[in-house]
Amino acid sequence: MRALIRKELAQLLPVALLFLTLFLLDGVMALLVTPVDQMGWSDILDVLKPDSSRALSFFHYLFGFSLAFCLFPREYEDGTIAFLHTLPISRRGIFLAKWGAAQLLILGVVSLTQVFYFALHLVSADSMGYAQFHLATAVTIAALWGLVAGLGLAHGLLLSFGRNYGLLVWATLAWLVTRFETLAPRLMWLDPTRLGAARYYGVQLEVAWSDALCHLLAALVCLVLAERLWSGRGGQATRAYSDSARALPGRFALGCAGFLIVIFLAIVLIGGDSSDDKDETFQSFQTARLVTRHYQFTFPVNLRNRAVQLAGSADRIYEAAVKALNAPEGPPIVADLTDVSYAHLGIASKGKMRVDITQDGDPKLLEHILFHETCHVLAHRIAGKRLQDYTAAASFFSEGSSEYEAFEAISSKRSRRASRQQAVAMWSRHKLKFTDLTDPEKLMRHLDEGTPYTLGEIWVAALVDVYGPTAPGRVYASIGRPDGPDIRDPVVFWQDTLQAEGFSFERVRAAWLRRLKQLETEEADFLARLPRLTTTVSRDGEGVWLEVRADRALPKDWRLVARVRKNAGSKTVPLTMKEGRFYVGDNPGSFDYQAGVDFNRDAYPFVETWHTAHSGKS
Repeated sequence: MRALIRKELAQLLPVALLFLTLFLLDGVMALLVTPVDQMGWSDILDVLKPDSSRALSFFHYLFGFSLAFCLFPREYEDGTIAFLHTLPISRRGIFLAKWGAAQLLILGVVSLTQVFYFALHLVSADSMGYAQFHLATAVTIAALWGLVAGLGLAHGLLLSFGRNYGLLVWATLAWLVTRFETLAPRLMWLDPTRLGAARYYGVQLEVAWSDALCHLLAALVCLVLAERLWSGRGGQATRAYSDSARALPGRFALGCAGFLIVIFLAIVLIGGDSSDDKDETFQSFQTARLVTRHYQFTFPVNLRNRAVQLAGSADRIYEAAVKALNAPEGPPIVADLTDVSYAHLGIASKGKMRVDITQDGDPKLLEHILFHETCHVLAHRIAGKRLQDYTAAASFFSEGSSEYEAFEAISSKRSRRASRQQAVAMWSRHKLKFTDLTDPEKLMRHLDEGTPYTLGEIWVAALVDVYGPTAPGRVYASIGRPDGPDIRDPVVFWQDTLQAEGFSFERVRAAWLRRLKQLETEEADFLARLPRLTTTVSRDGEGVWLEVRADRALPKDWRLVARVRKNAGSKTVPLTMKEGRFYVGDNPGSFDYQAGVDFNRDAYPFVETWHTAHSGKS
C-alpha cells in the first residue's frame, strides 16, 4: 500500500506543483509592486477581502478535478493497471490508495499556501496591528480550500470513468450551476466553489456548514460509485472509449466537450456577471462585490470602507426586519450600492434594492435606509404579486411600515419627530384625507412624493396602537392571501384587507386622525412658525426666475426651496438660490413650479401645491 501511495505521489507531483505555483502567484506579484513590510495580511491574502472573487476557489476545485483525471484513465490506457492487479492488494485498496495520495497532495498544497503567506506577513510592519495574522482564520481558509479541492477530486473520479464524455457532462452541469445565481437563487448552494469564497456574518468569517455537509454527502456517493465502476468495469469502459473516439460521432462529441469547456473557463476567467434586469446600469465605473449571509452587495471601490461598515451590520438589520414583519426566510438580497440619485436614497423591488451611499456617509443613516429597503423586499416576499397589483392603494402602507420599522430599530439623524412635523403640516395646511394617501399619482401631481412616507408612518403607528407590533406583518399576509378578491375601490380594498385579519378599518383610521390631531396640538409652535409662501415668475436679461416670499421671518436654520418640472409626469429638478431668487433657465417655455420650506435637512420639506407657468409667465 505504501509503495503504491509513493508511486502515485510521484506521478501526481507535477500537477500539484503547477497549481501550487498558480495559488502563490498573487503573493509573488504583490512582492513585485509593493514593499512587503507595508502590506497587511489582508493585503497579501486577497481572499480575506469580503468582495474577493470565487475564481481562486474554482481553481482549487479544478486542482482536485485534474488530479482525478490523472489517476485511473492513465493506468487503463497505458495498460499498467494489469500490473497493479497482480499486487497483493484488493482493487478497492488500489482505489483508496490513489484517492489517498491525491488527498495528501491537496492537504500539502493548501497548507504550503498558508505557510507562504504567513512567511510574507512576518516581515510586515502591520504584523501586530489591525491586519495581523489570525491562525483560526488561516486554518478555516485552508480547510475550505481543501474541502473544495476534495469535492473536485470526488466528482472527477466519477466523471473520469467516461473520459472526455465525462468532461462534457461536467461542462454542462457547471454552466447550469453558474446560471443559478440569476435564474434560481435558492439553488446557488449547489455550486461547490461558493464554499471556498469569503462570506461574512458582520466581520466574522462564516462557514456554510449545512451546505458543506450536503456537498460532502454527495461527494461520498460519487466516491462509492466511482470505486464500483473503476474496480469492476474499468477495462470495458476503456475499450468502449477507444472505439468511440475513432468513430465520427465520438469525435464530434469530444469536440463539443472541448468547446464547452473552453467557453466555460473563459467565462470564469473573465469574471463576467450577468443580470436579469438588462435595463439597469450602474453609475460607478469600477465596482466590487461583498457577500454576507443575507446580502450580495455591489459597491463603488472608492467607497469600500463605507460599504464594508454597512455590511458589518447588514445581517443584524435583516434579522431584525424579519422578526418585525414575521417574514419567511429567502435567498440573499441583491443590494446595489452604486446608485446615484437626488430623488431618493434607496429603492427596492422583489429581491433587489438600490441604495445611494454617495450622498451621506453617516453609518446610522445608511443603516436606517438599508432597514427601510429590506422591509420592502420582505413585504414583497410576504404579500407577493397581489401587493404589486395594488401598488397605488398600498403604497402609503408599504412606505409607512418600512419607515416605522426603521425608526423603531435604528436611531439615526433622520428624526421621527421631524418626519411627523412634516406630516402634520401637510395634513393640516392641505386638508388631506385618507383617500389622498391611496392615490399616490394624484398626491405627487399636486404635492410631493414624501407625504405618503410621513403620513403613512403615522398610519402604521396608529395600526400598532390598536392591534400591537405584529400588525404590520399580519396586514402584509392579508394582502397576499391567495383568495383575496379583485377590488377596485382603494377604501374597500383596505376594509377587506383589515377585516380578513380580524382588524377594523374604522378603528385604525380613527386612531390615525387622533394621532394627527394630537400632533397638531403638540407641534402648535412649529406650525405657527411655518410660513405661507407666495411665488412669482419673472424674467430679465439672464432668463426666467422664481421669487419666493414668506409671510413671516424664517428661523435661523430653515431655508426656502423651489423645484420645477416640465409637466406632471416628468422629472422634478431642484433649483439653486442666487441672490434671493431661484434661476429656472434661459428659455424654459411652459413649466410647473413649487416652493417649500426645508426646516430639517434630514427630513422631507413642507411644500405648497404645484403651479404652472405658461411660456415663462405666472
